Amino acid sequence: MNKCEVPTREELSEIMKIQEVKDAWGLEEDDTPEFFGGAVYAAKFAGYATDGPGYSGTVYVLLGGDLIPPMLIVERNGKLAAILKEGD
Repeated sequence: MNKCEVPTREELSEIMKIQEVKDAWGLEEDDTPEFFGGAVYAAKFAGYATDGPGYSGTVYVLLGGDLIPPMLIVERNGKLAAILKEGD
């Protein structure tokens, strides 16, 4: 069974740098990972792999309020990136 983990403070700090995350949660430059952690439901899945050729690695799932759709975060070219729609 695959289990999720809680993202660390450092991981939340990196996730907060993603423009789509900043926009969705209205983050400001002086917001802290503790502030963001209190405003988001976040789960980390280490070692995630798709069934066929595709992605393998860490996946973060972010959930917010009613107006913020779920967001997936993956590593691409050494940086975290948001997956906003199928094919991203």
